[in-house]
Amino acid sequence: SATYPKSLKEIEDALSKLHDYPSITADIETFSLKHYTAGIGTISFAWDQHNGTAFMCDYQPLDEPIRIDKNTSIYGENVHNKEVRKLLWEFFTTYKGNIKWHNASFDCTVLGYQLFMDNIIDQKGLIESVKHLTKNIDDTKIISYLATNNCAGNSLSLKDQAHKFAGNYAVEEIKDICKVEPDKLLEYNLVDCLSTWYVYTKHYQ
Repeated sequence: SATYPKSLKEIEDALSKLHDYPSITADIETFSLKHYTAGIGTISFAWDQHNGTAFMCDYQPLDEPIRIDKNTSIYGENVHNKEVRKLLWEFFTTYKGNIKWHNASFDCTVLGYQLFMDNIIDQKGLIESVKHLTKNIDDTKIISYLATNNCAGNSLSLKDQAHKFAGNYAVEEIKDICKVEPDKLLEYNLVDCLSTWYVYTKHYQ
């Protein structure tokens, strides 16, 4: 099952339901790889390998796509969403369970800056973000490394580690999420979350 809440109330209800689960996976799609310009385009959560939710935060769909060339269009823009960010801050500061990420150092750094810090030198916000975002986490990238490390080398990307489960679901334009259709972006984000569960189950034992 997949749910894609749109209204603020639907998003609030979706986040509230996550408190019922002792462990979830999470993943974000961002506008850049720099934590101070990344924003929070979309975010997804899954409570097992086959069920989850994804919704938009700063990704704002355009009323009409802007055609760049015959193969490329702009479907969204980066708009700071205070309301959804507040709901996410409340969730991450109150959720008591375990959160599994794939490459937590990226997601938690971005969320730490975007949700907890007022500026790049906000030390108090930084410490607060580390306290809440790393209190009970697993990282399936590290788990994969420990489970598969060998002299021949290994790919630790989520796409490679979960290929047997999800196939090749990569989106070519994902380097610029504004060029990805909203529905396609949300599905891509959620598949990442489901795949993280698969990789955890596959390797943790």
